[in-house]
Order: sequence, then structure tokens, then C-alpha cells
Amino acid sequence: MEYKIKVNVSEEDYKKFCYDHRLHKPGTIVLLIFIVLQIAFMTFISLLGFGRTGKISEFFFVIILLLFYVFMVFVRWPRTLSKIYKSDKLLQDESELTLTESGITGSSELGSASLTTEYFQKVFFGKSVIAIYSALNKAILIPRHCFSSKEEEAQVESFIKEHYVKGKK
Repeated sequence: MEYKIKVNVSEEDYKKFCYDHRLHKPGTIVLLIFIVLQIAFMTFISLLGFGRTGKISEFFFVIILLLFYVFMVFVRWPRTLSKIYKSDKLLQDESELTLTESGITGSSELGSASLTTEYFQKVFFGKSVIAIYSALNKAILIPRHCFSSKEEEAQVESFIKEHYVKGKK
């Protein structure tokens, strides 16, 4: 069995994929919990220290920490993702993927390439994109809007799970 899919990864698809993928990493959750606990701890300590003079400096430290985090997540990271997307011509070009039991063949204006299943490291099923990794930071992206119907999407997803997801050894 094989599936042919026309793929066009937009900048918005790429950003959604990066956000989905980042939120599934354990380090991100630990960092967010650490920041929230730090802010709560600083606030609690400053509330307990009624006669202390350092309340204002602690409050400003917490605000600066929070503003830095907001800047990084909502300003810096989207700009970086835009630059990465715009620099990758292969990602921007419309291509046709052929999924078979033995691997994936992709073709676009730039050329064609084939990867067998032995090169697949892992598969990530995000809300808006399916990513099939061939290396730590290299993946074949299949946006979910490329499917003609929900049934086709479900069939391809189950096909990928059956043939491309490696079992834990």
C-alpha cells in the first residue's frame, strides 16, 4: 500500500510544529515550573518580610524575570523561527511525498530523495503536523491540512504508526 500526499509547509505550519514539539519536551515543563515557583517564592518571601526594605527590589527582579520570559517566548522565538523557515528553500517548496512500507520518497522542483525506514529515528504526531525524524533536528513535515479528508488523515496516521514507529527496545 502507498499514499501520495501533496505537501506545502507554510511558515505558520512550521511555527505551530515548533511550538507543539517544544511543549512536549520535559525540559520545557521543568523550566516553566521553575519560573512559576521562583515567582511564587519571591512573592511569598516579600510578603512575609513586613519591615524589610528590599521588597521593591525583589518585586522589580520578579517583574524583570517575567518580562524577559515573555520577550523570549512571544518576540524572539517567533522571529528566529521565521528566519529559519525563510532560509530553508526545501521546506518552502511544494512537494509530493509517496509513503510506502519501505520508506518515503519526496519530489519537488529542487529534486527528489528517498529515505528508507531504517533512517527514521522517531515520529511526532502534533496537533497540526506529523513529523517523521531522520535525525535529531531533521524531519519530514506533513501538515494535517494537506489531507483531503479526516478519513485519509486517520488512514495515513495509522499507516505511519504501523510501519514507521519503531518499538522500544
